Amino acid sequence: MNNNSSNNNLSGKHHFSIVLSFAVAMFAIISLIAVGFNQISFAAPNDGTNTDSSFKLATYQRSVVDPMSGQSTIKPVSINSYNSLSGNNGYKVPIMYVDNGSETPDINSIVPVFCIGKKSEEAGVSLNYNNSGKIEDSGIAYILSRSRVYSGNDDISIVPKGTGGANYMFLEIYATQVALWMYQGDDSLQNLTNVSDATIYSLADPANNPVQGSNEYFTGNIFNYIQDVVNKARTEGPNKIVGKNLVVSVDENYSDVEGTNYYQTSLIQVVPTPSDDFISYDLSFDGVEGMFAVDENGTELSNLNGLLASDKVYIRIPKDKVGEGVNTINIKANGHFKNVSAAYKYMVDSDHQAIVRLESGDGVLPAQTSLTIMASPDTGASTSQTIYFIGLVVLLCGVGIIYANSKAIKNV
Repeated sequence: MNNNSSNNNLSGKHHFSIVLSFAVAMFAIISLIAVGFNQISFAAPNDGTNTDSSFKLATYQRSVVDPMSGQSTIKPVSINSYNSLSGNNGYKVPIMYVDNGSETPDINSIVPVFCIGKKSEEAGVSLNYNNSGKIEDSGIAYILSRSRVYSGNDDISIVPKGTGGANYMFLEIYATQVALWMYQGDDSLQNLTNVSDATIYSLADPANNPVQGSNEYFTGNIFNYIQDVVNKARTEGPNKIVGKNLVVSVDENYSDVEGTNYYQTSLIQVVPTPSDDFISYDLSFDGVEGMFAVDENGTELSNLNGLLASDKVYIRIPKDKVGEGVNTINIKANGHFKNVSAAYKYMVDSDHQAIVRLESGDGVLPAQTSLTIMASPDTGASTSQTIYFIGLVVLLCGVGIIYANSKAIKNV
């Protein structure tokens, strides 16, 4: 009786050991499966302006005194440059403007326009020029925006304001037109030395005779100013709007987002100038897969267009997508501004040169910055290996216990 009771107790203990062993083994298997599903598979990575429709073209006219007869007549005049030592003529630049109905307007009261056809082509004087649309070449708009003719700002000009005294505006018109010809590579400007070596600028009648008068001349050289604006039109024109500025920045510091697998950048700061002309900006970024933008509450921003400078925007970066070494995150903003100057082309027909003028509308100014981020030490692999090792030990122990228990039952 006692022997049977003892055997029953032993058998019960063996059965309990077997059940416990199976439980431990199942726990180990489940742990291995769970850890395995949470790892990244390296064999199969996851995919994750208001414009006029037309205008009448006019040329600037002045009273010209005939040196033979002494009589004064009204004639179109141009701005002529030449070298006083060599006697070489530079270039005659016509003064063209939107006809305002005045026969002899003041030079400071007209709205000048410029030709973007070849210098050798004839302008359609007294003809109506029709708007044929915005010119997408930002270099042309840059040159016109830099001209005091359109800027109305003493700090924005090609030739420094005041050069030539009362004749300053004539020099600025000359510089603007020659800069446009040079920028376009007009083959009629092949002998550029006649422009670069010019030492005298004057008003000239159609016969190329200087207009006489104490205030009609400027002695000096302005070619360096012209060359400078042409160079900048080629290098800065596509990414710059004269009188507007946009800066996007972010601190190099970034932080862990508690309870998540993400880093978060500092505040993305966008500063437009002038702020009164700023409308909004569109944000984009690249460099690490799976990034997204959030607001100050951590809520994901699904639309990154039409953001305001005051909006609080941060970028979250998945830690497991950050590669080894240095990772560069590029952040780009396209700022929308009003009162942006744009070049518009006007044409009359194919027999006359095209005309360009600057008008105001909305425009886009790009800006960008970057952030470097380093991957954290790869502790994920060692953790998973540890779990696998512990699971394997538990599994082997469980198998050993099951084997030992089954042997013991057979011997009972």
